Amino acid sequence: MKNKLSFKPVLSVLLLVISISAISKAQDMTPPKPVESSYFDKWVGTWVGENVYDGLKGKQSLTAAWDLNHQFLVINVTGTIDNNPDFKYKGTGYYTIDNNGKYIGYWFDVFGFGSITQSNGKISRNKMEGSVTAKGYTGTEWAEFKSDNEVEMNTKGTYEYNGQKIPSENNVTYRKK
Repeated sequence: MKNKLSFKPVLSVLLLVISISAISKAQDMTPPKPVESSYFDKWVGTWVGENVYDGLKGKQSLTAAWDLNHQFLVINVTGTIDNNPDFKYKGTGYYTIDNNGKYIGYWFDVFGFGSITQSNGKISRNKMEGSVTAKGYTGTEWAEFKSDNEVEMNTKGTYEYNGQKIPSENNVTYRKK
């Protein structure tokens, strides 16, 4: 009579371990609670604005909404320059609050890979202020609510191009639609 080794107990234990591991992993994959920010909540909606970018006047439209399980405030901007009707700007930003209560954001726009920016800083009541960096650019930004229906923004920095430092500034005032 031959010794028959049964794989049933080994297989059962292996399946049990895999099941427990899968359940544990699934619990680890539970998204965090929604981000809470009364400042970001004020942005939700549609806004129209007038801006001055390096001396050029223009108009912008902005929409903001929470997305991805209320983890990111997503901002979409379109814009034109008054004296160049062929120019059409479009950009999208994702902003959130980190574990230390500071904001962090990433901006993507029609200028492609080279203009992807990262911003981070602090929020205090009605104002957000921090730093902005991109390839060849360093600067600061702030946005302050003057009322629930009006917000002023400013970015100011320096581009480095062919060894030269070129200052840049953008000011915009948005009003809620």
